[in-house]
Amino acid sequence: MANSNTKTASKPFGEKEGLELEFKRATDRLPANFFDTVCAFLNMDGGQIILGVEDDGTISGVDADAVERIKVDIANLSNNPQKLNPPHLLFPHEEQVAGKWVIKVLVPASSQTVPLVAATESADPELTAPVTAPVTAPVSKYVRRLLNLLELGKALGSTDILQSFQLKSQRRLRETYIHPALKDGLIEMTVPDKPTSRLQKYRLTDKGRAALRQAKMETGK
Repeated sequence: MANSNTKTASKPFGEKEGLELEFKRATDRLPANFFDTVCAFLNMDGGQIILGVEDDGTISGVDADAVERIKVDIANLSNNPQKLNPPHLLFPHEEQVAGKWVIKVLVPASSQTVPLVAATESADPELTAPVTAPVTAPVSKYVRRLLNLLELGKALGSTDILQSFQLKSQRRLRETYIHPALKDGLIEMTVPDKPTSRLQKYRLTDKGRAALRQAKMETGK
């Protein structure tokens, strides 16, 4: 059977991200969604983020004069309870690959749930996503799709949801569906004391049911 994540000279880390590996472009600053991914890994089984790599595994690199600044941002912000609460100090390290600099960040699994927070001030404003609105505002079509699935009453794991939606990207599932819904309290973990448990599943909360009823009233569907 062929390797599903083939490594080449131009793509030394492989071509595909996975449950424990994520690539991010970071030419001269920390990406706006960096801590979204940090929270995702903390709340699951941990993982590694590599800055300076495109989604397809191509090395784009980090500017040499920005490497140290980005490392300092990561260390300071990860130890700031206003960014991660409880804080989880991260230790990024740089590495030169194919003549370009990348920054590797190993994120451990957390023993407790770490909530998502707003993007950092040092992040690229063009990449910064808006903070999720309160439940009184319409939920996104992606979150509503997840709520509709969980409304059936059965708690589902991330693999079950991925298969139900016929998605290929765990990253998209985490950042577009699961974490926005968790952040707003629309869904909850079945094993809240062990967020990294392989038995972890998600179910609808009362707040999620209310949001779904509201969405149906507004759209008539």
